[in-house]
Parts: sequence; structure tokens; C-alpha cells
Amino acid sequence: MFSFRKSICVLIVLILACVMIPSTVNAFRVTRVEYYIDTDPGYGSGNSVGIVSDTSINVSFVANLNGLSVGYHTLYVRVQDDSNRWSLTSMKPFLVEPIPGNTVRIAAAEYFIDSDPGYGLGRVISVSTDSTISANFIADLSGIAIGYHSLSIRVKDNRGRWSLVIVKPFLVEPLRLNGTVAAAEYFVDSDPGYGNGHAISFTPESEISTNFTVDLSTVPVGYHALSVRTRDNNGKWSLTLVKPFLVEPIPVNPLLSAVEYFIDSDPGLGNGRPIAITMGSTINANFTADLSGLSLGFHALYIRSRDNSGKWSLPIVKPFLVEPAPSTSGQILAAEYFIDTDPGIGSGHGIVITPGSSIESGFVADLRSTTPGNHQLYVRVRDNQGKWSLYYLHEFAVVISPDPPTMLVITYANGSATLSWTYGGYADGFKIYRSETSGYFSPPLEGTYLAMVGPSNFTYTDNNVTGKYYYRVVTYRNGD
Repeated sequence: MFSFRKSICVLIVLILACVMIPSTVNAFRVTRVEYYIDTDPGYGSGNSVGIVSDTSINVSFVANLNGLSVGYHTLYVRVQDDSNRWSLTSMKPFLVEPIPGNTVRIAAAEYFIDSDPGYGLGRVISVSTDSTISANFIADLSGIAIGYHSLSIRVKDNRGRWSLVIVKPFLVEPLRLNGTVAAAEYFVDSDPGYGNGHAISFTPESEISTNFTVDLSTVPVGYHALSVRTRDNNGKWSLTLVKPFLVEPIPVNPLLSAVEYFIDSDPGLGNGRPIAITMGSTINANFTADLSGLSLGFHALYIRSRDNSGKWSLPIVKPFLVEPAPSTSGQILAAEYFIDTDPGIGSGHGIVITPGSSIESGFVADLRSTTPGNHQLYVRVRDNQGKWSLYYLHEFAVVISPDPPTMLVITYANGSATLSWTYGGYADGFKIYRSETSGYFSPPLEGTYLAMVGPSNFTYTDNNVTGKYYYRVVTYRNGD
């Protein structure tokens, strides 16, 4: 998924402000990163960047551009080690441009892989014309060689101007059939080497989903990084998934004593608008945010809490949109739905409704052309002024029980039994079982599980036949 706002230039400025900072200290740990714009406030007086202290770091951050005038500016970044020595300052120039008027809309989007074919010559991404878009698409990887590549995306507005390019690296690996995840491990901060991490228990499958408890008994208070990786049955390790986390001291009988909120700008700890609560270890409170004086457009609501030891939590952030109040005589005249891909406003499947200021309607979605798997149902309405609402999203799954295979034939030769069958249904593969007794393998299945083959493979050979056996071929869907 990618998103563009109508303030394309400002979005690019924020991306330019995300810099990679290599440590200039080899024998010491980086303990602080700070930045400033244009004017040096002095060592230690810049804007602090949150990091995990280490001998080398790689960090991204969003620079605060509030109050900057339109024009060219310079971003400066420097680091400090645990001996209080400062690095040289890294400098990045950037440009602040005025936000175009509300008439600017994104009219087209395209992508390309590795080589730029030129503006307007990339592969088209289907989008709805709007000031802000969010779209899913499947990149065509046919003909792409195994190895590292770059996916580039850009948009064009209704004035014919193209944005800068967003680039995402990705890796194409050879497809391994019948592969299973055989091992998983984790480690905290320092990599002990492949196979030397803390083992994670799970049942080997082609895909796994598991919960585990991380041993933090020797991890000190502060910021750390949790790393997780898996190994397949061919002995190949996956890339490492890294998640930062914070270890904090556990207060004695902690209770939440205060909650506050603010919109857009942080007034400082304790200076937000208070939310009435009942003190407790956990709370659930409803409140009405004061939106008086807010301009039309997108804003951010922040909420944080304080415990009885005076410590504040990190804020929870929720974006929201302020729109002009509709006419009191507004009526909902039409409703439509679509599945997965937006066909465009007014081009969805119509929903029969009774017009009114508010409606409640049930309908049956047409799923005849929807393939098995996870999908998204979108619903939106139109009022008597021709204005469409934001859409309502509901996720659902289409599940089809696979039919059994037919015409199972077994051929024996030289100590091997070759099974073959036919299948014309929808399945993710076949599981092969063998038993020394006759019957129907009534659940729980008797005998021995031999193998699992892919959905287009209708044969299997058992090379270890030493007696009389009975076989069963079972279709399965992922998750069965």
C-alpha cells in the first residue's frame, strides 16, 4: 500500500529529512543523536532523536519543519558517544515549497522496476482522482531476475506535474516447492550467529504463526531490539525481522492517575486537556474532544496517561479529518459497494435503500466472481448534494472446501509404489497417508503421514514398500 497527500512537496521534504547516520566511533557507543535546521544552537541543544545505544546505528526520523519559511534550508545531524565526544556534523540541504491550492488532485500513478522508462511510460496503477489517495496494487515481476531490485512509484496531478519517486528495495528469490519452516529463533540486541539464538517452539509447516515469550531476565532497563528469523527444511535462513522495544522498571502497584489529550501541537506534559477517569491499573474512558477553532482538513489527536509515580506514557496518536458541517436538510439518496478494487465513485454495485437523513439497510453482496481467500468489502453513500462519504471497510474471507481426488491408481515395481490420481477442484495441495490395515482411515487418521505435494502434482512415489500397504490421498487448504 502507498499513500500520497495533496501536499506532495511537503511529503518529499519529510522524506529528505529521514537520514541514515553512520557512527564515526568504533570503540565507543553512540548515546545521543540530535539535529537542527540552519542555525547551530550549540552541542547538546539540538532536537533529540530517539535511538538504541550501540557502537553503530542506523536511524530514521521526521524533522520538525513547523515555522520554516518557504525556500531552501539545511538540515544538520550529529552524534555523541559515551565519552561525551561529538562527531562531525552531517549536512543535507532541502527545499520547502508552498502547498498548492485545494484544486490540485492526484490524477494518475505509475510504477517501474529498476530502470526509469520516462514520465508517463511506467506501468499504470489504478487510482481514484483525489487530493489524497491510498491504493493497493500487484507489481508485475515476470521476467525479473533473482536478486535485489528497486520498486519506484510516482504520481501526477491534474496540472500534469509529476511527484518525486518513492523507492522501495525488494528481493526476488527462487521459489521452493514443498518447503517447510523447520526452525525459528530469536535474540536480543547482539546476533549470536545462525542457529545460536533462543529456540522458538512451533509445529513445522509451510507457513507458521506462533506466540512465544522472550526471556528478558538479563536485559537491562532501556531501549533494545528483538530479532526473529526462521530456517527452512533446506537449511536456508530467512532475513531477520527486527522490532525495537523498551524495558522499563516495574513500579510498585502502578495506578493510572491522570489522562490528557491535545491536538496537533504538544503543549508539554501535564498541559493537555484533562480527561476525567477513575484511578486504576487499567482504565476505559469515553470523552468528547474540543474541536472549536480547528481549521478544515487533517489533524492528529494525541492521548497519554500518567501513573501514581508521576511517570507519563508515550502518546497514542489518531489522525482525523475536520469537514464542513453538512446541511441540516441533507438526505442520503444512494449507496454502493465494491470488493477489493475501487471501480470509481458511482460505479460500484448499487444498494437499494430508502432515502433519509440516516439509513440502515441490509444487502447481499455478489461473490460469484470472488476467488477464495481474504478480501475487503467497501460501502459508501451519496447525499442530495451529490457528495460521497468516506467508505466503510469490512474484511472477510471466501473459503471453499476442497473436493476429494478421484481415480486413484497404484502401480508397484521394484519395491516402490507409485500413486497417481485426477483432480479438477480447488485445493492447495495433497497429503499422502499409508496404513498397514484396511479401512477408511476414519479420524483420527490411522497409519503414517508420508508427504505433502503441491496442487498441480498428481503423483507420488513411496520408495520404501516392504509389505502390504493401504494408501489415502487427502486434499487440503492452507490452514487445514
